[in-house]
Amino acid sequence: GSLLAVRKLEISTGRFVSGEPLDLHLGFELARDKAAPIKAVLQSRLTASPDALKLAKLDLKVDDSRLTGSMEIRNFASPAVRFDLALDKIDLDRYLDSGKPADKPVAKSAPDAGQPVELPLSALRSLDVNGKFRIEEIKALGLRAKDTHIQLNAKNGLIAFGPNQAKLYGGGYRGETVLDVRGKTPQVKMDEKLEQVQIGPLLKDMQLFDHYTGTGNIGLKLTAQGFDAGQIKKSLNGTVAIAFRDGKIEGVDLIKLIEQARALRDAARGKPVAVKTTESDATVFKSLTANVRVVNGVAQNDDLVLDGANLRATGRGTADLA
Repeated sequence: GSLLAVRKLEISTGRFVSGEPLDLHLGFELARDKAAPIKAVLQSRLTASPDALKLAKLDLKVDDSRLTGSMEIRNFASPAVRFDLALDKIDLDRYLDSGKPADKPVAKSAPDAGQPVELPLSALRSLDVNGKFRIEEIKALGLRAKDTHIQLNAKNGLIAFGPNQAKLYGGGYRGETVLDVRGKTPQVKMDEKLEQVQIGPLLKDMQLFDHYTGTGNIGLKLTAQGFDAGQIKKSLNGTVAIAFRDGKIEGVDLIKLIEQARALRDAARGKPVAVKTTESDATVFKSLTANVRVVNGVAQNDDLVLDGANLRATGRGTADLA
């Protein structure tokens, strides 16, 4: 139901000789329904032959973003891709927005739209990609990050995303995820960390929670297997470690709850009742820690500890992630 149109297309090159470099200039405007058009201009030193393509001194401007670097594709029958790219800034949410009214319902494309999507094993096994991608500033799905370094290495069915890193929300991210499709069943291995991150702004931008503040470390080491997202979630195994400090949970005042319980007890005993009132309910804590074990998609925590100025709370629980 969408309409994309390429307009104002212009292309110019130097003299073309197979296998010899030439100057390339490409410009166009991409119109998309009601959304603002995307303007793109590419300049590069292009070398093309029947079985290879190389873009050196690549300089691509898309609206107010600029991508520079190099890219090479060898052996079109079984492509080997190499790249080293750098992007100054980009707001991906600007392009993910369709420009359609927010209150317009989205129609399902087909009755089986909810069916799981299986991994394209044949395509993944044939990947031969090695490259680095650096982004100075990025906004995506509401999240913001700086100095992002991404690495991708895929060969013979072993696909590694990382080691990657970024600066975000006063702290940093480090991690690597490996997808192994060499065998009959795809295997996933994740080792991801958030360190010294301001949790409040992070969760708010993710549109998850708007009632938490504090500095947090989150680390997860998980493995899984399966052909689609459902199977992968059911086979998750590993650990997740959470440690927050100097934070606040709004909407719940544990001290107040304790005082109310004491007041009820005193009232039952015929004693005078005096309950302090506060303008807003909140629990301030020095630290909040928890270690989670995940076994076949079920997460279990037995050591939740919240330490506050005047209280200590413990907890435990489970969650079926599937």
